[in-house]
Amino acid sequence: MDSLMPLADGTSAAEAFIAHLPEALLVISGLFALLIVATYLRDPESWKYRILMFIGVFLGVAMVALCWLNYSNWSPGALVIIAVAGFALMIRPFREVHFAVLLALFVMVIVYILLANLAGGTFEVLSEGWPRFIVAFLVAGLVYGIAKFAEDLVKIFGKILNLWPVLAVLGAVCILEGVAIYTGSMSVSDMIMRYMSGAPPLA
Repeated sequence: MDSLMPLADGTSAAEAFIAHLPEALLVISGLFALLIVATYLRDPESWKYRILMFIGVFLGVAMVALCWLNYSNWSPGALVIIAVAGFALMIRPFREVHFAVLLALFVMVIVYILLANLAGGTFEVLSEGWPRFIVAFLVAGLVYGIAKFAEDLVKIFGKILNLWPVLAVLGAVCILEGVAIYTGSMSVSDMIMRYMSGAPPLA
Protein backbone atom coordinates (compact mmCIF):
# COMPACT_ATOMS: atom_id res chain seq x y z
CA MET A 1 0.00 0.00 0.00
CA ASP A 2 1.11 3.59 -0.66
CA SER A 3 0.91 4.48 3.03
CA LEU A 4 3.50 1.79 3.74
CA MET A 5 5.94 2.83 1.02
CA PRO A 6 9.17 4.21 2.45
CA LEU A 7 9.97 7.88 2.10
CA ALA A 8 13.39 9.30 1.25
CA ASP A 9 14.59 8.86 4.84
CA GLY A 10 13.39 5.26 5.01
CA THR A 11 10.25 5.87 7.07
CA SER A 12 6.79 5.02 5.82
CA ALA A 13 4.16 7.67 5.14
CA ALA A 14 2.13 6.36 8.08
CA GLU A 15 5.11 6.64 10.42
CA ALA A 16 5.85 10.14 9.16
CA PHE A 17 2.25 11.19 9.75
CA ILE A 18 2.27 9.80 13.30
CA ALA A 19 5.58 11.51 13.99
CA HIS A 20 4.10 14.84 12.93
CA LEU A 21 0.65 14.27 14.44
CA PRO A 22 0.82 17.22 16.89
CA GLU A 23 1.63 19.64 14.07
CA ALA A 24 -1.09 18.16 11.87
CA LEU A 25 -3.65 18.42 14.67
CA LEU A 26 -2.71 22.01 15.36
CA VAL A 27 -2.98 23.07 11.74
CA ILE A 28 -6.21 21.14 11.12
CA SER A 29 -7.86 22.48 14.28
CA GLY A 30 -6.69 26.00 13.49
CA LEU A 31 -8.08 25.90 9.97
CA PHE A 32 -11.31 24.39 11.26
CA ALA A 33 -11.68 27.10 13.90
CA LEU A 34 -11.16 29.82 11.28
CA LEU A 35 -13.68 28.11 9.01
CA ILE A 36 -16.24 28.07 11.83
CA VAL A 37 -15.64 31.78 12.48
CA ALA A 38 -15.99 32.66 8.79
CA THR A 39 -19.20 30.64 8.46
CA TYR A 40 -20.60 32.13 11.67
CA LEU A 41 -19.93 35.69 10.54
CA ARG A 42 -21.55 34.96 7.18
CA ASP A 43 -24.70 33.36 8.60
CA PRO A 44 -24.92 31.97 12.16
CA GLU A 45 -28.19 30.22 11.31
CA SER A 46 -26.95 28.41 8.22
CA TRP A 47 -26.86 24.63 7.99
CA LYS A 48 -23.18 24.81 7.02
CA TYR A 49 -22.36 26.48 10.33
CA ARG A 50 -24.34 23.90 12.29
CA ILE A 51 -22.67 21.01 10.48
CA LEU A 52 -19.24 22.50 11.09
CA MET A 53 -20.04 22.87 14.79
CA PHE A 54 -20.96 19.23 15.18
CA ILE A 55 -17.99 18.03 13.16
CA GLY A 56 -15.92 20.20 15.47
CA VAL A 57 -17.22 18.21 18.44
CA PHE A 58 -15.70 15.00 17.07
CA LEU A 59 -12.50 16.78 16.10
CA GLY A 60 -12.27 18.28 19.58
CA VAL A 61 -12.82 14.91 21.24
CA ALA A 62 -10.12 13.36 19.05
CA MET A 63 -7.71 16.17 19.90
CA VAL A 64 -8.25 15.87 23.65
CA ALA A 65 -8.03 12.07 23.49
CA LEU A 66 -4.75 12.21 21.59
CA CYS A 67 -3.39 14.72 24.11
CA TRP A 68 -4.30 12.31 26.90
CA LEU A 69 -2.65 9.36 25.16
CA ASN A 70 0.50 11.20 24.08
CA TYR A 71 1.08 13.71 26.86
CA SER A 72 4.52 12.28 27.64
CA ASN A 73 5.71 12.50 24.03
CA TRP A 74 4.56 15.95 22.96
CA SER A 75 5.80 19.36 24.07
CA PRO A 76 3.84 21.00 26.91
CA GLY A 77 3.08 24.04 24.78
CA ALA A 78 1.60 22.00 21.96
CA LEU A 79 -0.41 19.93 24.44
CA VAL A 80 -1.93 23.02 26.05
CA ILE A 81 -2.85 24.64 22.75
CA ILE A 82 -4.31 21.42 21.33
CA ALA A 83 -6.29 20.80 24.53
CA VAL A 84 -7.67 24.36 24.64
CA ALA A 85 -8.60 24.28 20.96
CA GLY A 86 -10.18 20.85 21.38
CA PHE A 87 -12.23 22.04 24.34
CA ALA A 88 -13.38 25.12 22.44
CA LEU A 89 -14.54 23.00 19.51
CA MET A 90 -16.24 20.43 21.77
CA ILE A 91 -18.22 22.88 23.88
CA ARG A 92 -19.45 25.21 21.12
CA PRO A 93 -22.70 23.37 20.20
CA PHE A 94 -23.56 22.68 23.84
CA ARG A 95 -23.16 26.12 25.40
CA GLU A 96 -26.91 26.48 25.97
CA VAL A 97 -27.71 22.88 26.88
CA HIS A 98 -28.53 22.39 30.57
CA PHE A 99 -26.85 19.10 31.35
CA ALA A 100 -27.28 19.55 35.10
CA VAL A 101 -31.08 19.35 34.85
CA LEU A 102 -30.95 16.30 32.61
CA LEU A 103 -28.50 14.53 34.92
CA ALA A 104 -30.56 15.38 38.01
CA LEU A 105 -33.76 14.07 36.40
CA PHE A 106 -31.98 10.88 35.39
CA VAL A 107 -30.63 10.36 38.91
CA MET A 108 -34.05 11.08 40.41
CA VAL A 109 -35.69 8.40 38.27
CA ILE A 110 -32.97 5.85 39.06
CA VAL A 111 -33.11 6.54 42.80
CA TYR A 112 -36.91 6.37 42.78
CA ILE A 113 -36.75 2.97 41.10
CA LEU A 114 -34.03 1.62 43.40
CA LEU A 115 -35.87 2.68 46.55
CA ALA A 116 -38.45 0.00 45.78
CA ASN A 117 -35.81 -2.55 46.85
CA LEU A 118 -36.16 -1.34 50.44
CA ALA A 119 -39.61 -2.92 50.73
CA GLY A 120 -39.72 -5.44 53.56
CA GLY A 121 -36.59 -4.09 55.23
CA THR A 122 -35.73 -1.64 57.98
CA PHE A 123 -36.25 1.36 55.71
CA GLU A 124 -39.44 0.10 54.12
CA VAL A 125 -41.07 3.46 54.77
CA LEU A 126 -38.83 4.94 52.07
CA SER A 127 -39.92 2.41 49.47
CA GLU A 128 -43.32 3.88 48.71
CA GLY A 129 -45.47 6.98 48.67
CA TRP A 130 -44.28 10.47 49.47
CA PRO A 131 -41.13 9.43 51.42
CA ARG A 132 -39.89 7.60 48.34
CA PHE A 133 -40.49 10.65 46.15
CA ILE A 134 -38.95 13.07 48.67
CA VAL A 135 -35.74 11.04 49.03
CA ALA A 136 -35.38 10.76 45.25
CA PHE A 137 -36.03 14.49 44.93
CA LEU A 138 -33.44 15.40 47.59
CA VAL A 139 -30.78 13.21 46.00
CA ALA A 140 -31.55 14.75 42.62
CA GLY A 141 -31.28 18.22 44.16
CA LEU A 142 -27.84 17.42 45.56
CA VAL A 143 -26.68 16.06 42.21
CA TYR A 144 -28.11 19.11 40.46
CA GLY A 145 -26.24 21.52 42.74
CA ILE A 146 -22.90 19.86 42.11
CA ALA A 147 -23.53 19.37 38.40
CA LYS A 148 -24.78 22.94 37.98
CA PHE A 149 -21.61 24.35 39.49
CA ALA A 150 -19.47 22.21 37.18
CA GLU A 151 -21.69 23.08 34.21
CA ASP A 152 -21.49 26.82 34.83
CA LEU A 153 -17.74 26.65 35.27
CA VAL A 154 -17.31 24.82 31.98
CA LYS A 155 -19.70 27.15 30.18
CA ILE A 156 -17.89 30.27 31.38
CA PHE A 157 -14.66 29.09 29.80
CA GLY A 158 -16.55 27.74 26.80
CA LYS A 159 -18.27 31.05 26.11
CA ILE A 160 -15.02 32.97 26.43
CA LEU A 161 -13.15 30.62 24.10
CA ASN A 162 -16.03 30.64 21.62
CA LEU A 163 -16.33 34.39 21.22
CA TRP A 164 -15.52 34.67 17.54
CA PRO A 165 -12.52 37.01 17.98
CA VAL A 166 -11.06 34.65 20.59
CA LEU A 167 -11.75 31.60 18.43
CA ALA A 168 -10.17 33.32 15.43
CA VAL A 169 -7.03 34.15 17.41
CA LEU A 170 -6.94 30.63 18.81
CA GLY A 171 -7.20 29.21 15.29
CA ALA A 172 -4.37 31.41 14.05
CA VAL A 173 -2.19 30.46 17.03
CA CYS A 174 -2.85 26.77 16.35
CA ILE A 175 -1.71 27.13 12.75
CA LEU A 176 1.39 29.13 13.68
CA GLU A 177 2.26 26.66 16.42
CA GLY A 178 1.91 23.71 14.05
CA VAL A 179 4.06 25.34 11.38
CA ALA A 180 6.67 26.39 13.94
CA ILE A 181 6.95 22.88 15.37
CA TYR A 182 7.16 21.32 11.91
CA THR A 183 9.89 23.70 10.73
CA GLY A 184 11.83 23.45 13.98
CA SER A 185 11.42 27.14 14.81
CA MET A 186 10.66 28.48 18.26
CA SER A 187 7.02 27.66 18.89
CA VAL A 188 4.39 30.22 19.79
CA SER A 189 4.01 28.68 23.23
CA ASP A 190 7.77 28.91 23.81
CA MET A 191 7.77 32.56 22.79
CA ILE A 192 4.87 33.28 25.15
CA MET A 193 6.57 31.47 28.02
CA ARG A 194 9.84 33.27 27.31
CA TYR A 195 8.07 36.62 27.31
CA MET A 196 6.20 35.84 30.55
CA SER A 197 9.42 34.76 32.25
CA GLY A 198 11.04 38.08 31.40
CA ALA A 199 13.82 36.49 29.38
CA PRO A 200 15.51 38.76 26.82
CA PRO A 201 14.38 38.33 23.21
CA LEU A 202 16.48 36.14 20.96
CA ALA A 203 18.84 37.90 18.60
